[in-house]
Amino acid sequence: MNRTILIVIGILAALVTAAGIISYQPPIHEWKGINGSVPNQYYSEEEMCGDIADLKNFKLPLYHEKNEESYKDYTASVYRTYENYGYLEIHKNGRLIYARKGYAFYLNNFPGNYGKNPESGPIMGTDITGDGQPNLVIGEWTGGMHASFNSYVFAIGAEFRKIAMIEGGCNQPIFKDIDNDKHFEAIMNDWTWAYWPSSFASSPAPEIILRYEQGKYILALELMRRPPKTKEEFAQVKRQVKEKLETDMKEQSGDFSLALVVNPMFDMIYSGNAKQAWQLFDEVWTEQEPNRQETVKFIQEALTSSPYWPEIDEMKPREK
Repeated sequence: MNRTILIVIGILAALVTAAGIISYQPPIHEWKGINGSVPNQYYSEEEMCGDIADLKNFKLPLYHEKNEESYKDYTASVYRTYENYGYLEIHKNGRLIYARKGYAFYLNNFPGNYGKNPESGPIMGTDITGDGQPNLVIGEWTGGMHASFNSYVFAIGAEFRKIAMIEGGCNQPIFKDIDNDKHFEAIMNDWTWAYWPSSFASSPAPEIILRYEQGKYILALELMRRPPKTKEEFAQVKRQVKEKLETDMKEQSGDFSLALVVNPMFDMIYSGNAKQAWQLFDEVWTEQEPNRQETVKFIQEALTSSPYWPEIDEMKPREK
């Protein structure tokens, strides 16, 4: 009898739990920010991200954190709303001239910089494009594991304009004058292959360098180019890859083993040494490895999926 009662109670509890899961609605945030009201709904990413067109009727929503910085007639303000969402406002002579909603915004690029390190977070008013006009760089971080980073570059001289949005992928763009020409390049990685061909940790992400030229950011191929590895350096890379392959082919999937090869390959290709990259593949991915021809095609197709590939491919003719 007691056992029957327990079974009935268990069934009823399961039904109540299931009903709760089905009818579950995201909770309303129950805190207040420093400017008043409580948010009463969740927003989609599309609703939460983008430039705000109607500045005249724009009203800043709830926020709980504010930071701002000024340069001459301009003031840039970033606000943290709820979770990892935020707003950016730029005023000129007290008048709102630009606003954007999105994720967490940061002055002078990203946390830890705040203008103290001009190589990674240019101080507001620094000319980073080399066109003689002061600039403002705002960083945006989506939050969470393997988050995305964006950098917004603005001209804040006699005329205001948004110059570019640089998508940094899974790491923040670093602004630095590499060649001492008083132009700041943006150093980052190509994250086209995040989670390919295996886990995120083993994803190839070759370094790229962007420079501002003719009104836009393009690859600075001459700064990305590196001399081919010496015979000794190449032999060391080859030995390291083969040692890992011998172990991992026994313990891991074929995709993980491929990651061990494409990482140094892509680094070589992005430094203008495609010939050496394919030499490495030929010498470590021997005829005994599975699906050799299919693997070659697989890698080639992956390379062409990068938005930077047309420019990267142009580096080949200059190889010696």
